[in-house]
Amino acid sequence: MRAMGEVPERRDAFVETRTISLLTQPLTLRGILVYRRPRYIEKRIDAPHTERIVVDGDALTVTDGRGTKRIDIDSHPLIRTYVEAIRATLAGEVAALRRHYHVKLEGTPTEWTLRLRPMDPAAADHVTSLQVSGSGSRIRRVEILEPGGDRSVMAIGGVGP
Repeated sequence: MRAMGEVPERRDAFVETRTISLLTQPLTLRGILVYRRPRYIEKRIDAPHTERIVVDGDALTVTDGRGTKRIDIDSHPLIRTYVEAIRATLAGEVAALRRHYHVKLEGTPTEWTLRLRPMDPAAADHVTSLQVSGSGSRIRRVEILEPGGDRSVMAIGGVGP
């Protein structure tokens, strides 16, 4: 986690596959992720549609074909839970993770997995667990499991947008 916190900025391609019970086939999103220490995350989706999601401090901004919407993440505990899982991991802030999750770290510094279960009951109604895997100071995979069986798996780096 210390090595994660020493990286000032990163930019990686991603491919995210969402398996949703209401859909007949998985939804695949492709784009770019950007992180700037300490509190900036950007997820730019380039396919199959365009969308830009930015978390800068405590503000979340979503821009798509319908316009721009700004949300204070402190007023949405579920959004805060998702944001902190990624942001605190990238920043190497174990204490921040422990404020929101039951945390279990497994593996070695070269191949590790961080298992997170939400502590907030309202968040646990929507997210069963998050699993963040990586090597060294890089996140390679994020998997989110929901209580109804829906899931999202994001492969990061080494993939083309």
